[in-house]
Amino acid sequence: MKLKLALEDKLMDTRLVDRFMAEGKLTKADYDKYLSSLDDCEGQYEVVSDKRAHVDSDEE
Repeated sequence: MKLKLALEDKLMDTRLVDRFMAEGKLTKADYDKYLSSLDDCEGQYEVVSDKRAHVDSDEE
């Protein structure tokens, strides 16, 4: 059962959705249905800050 859920999660991974649609493993309708099933968590978050010094990657 855990494997099935993991595979379903992978199928809906936003980093992979375009690839799976191109391969025919996922339809836009299925993806839209999945997105509409997610809870709206607007406002249910905690703001965090990073106290580390900012490192600019261009200055190496």
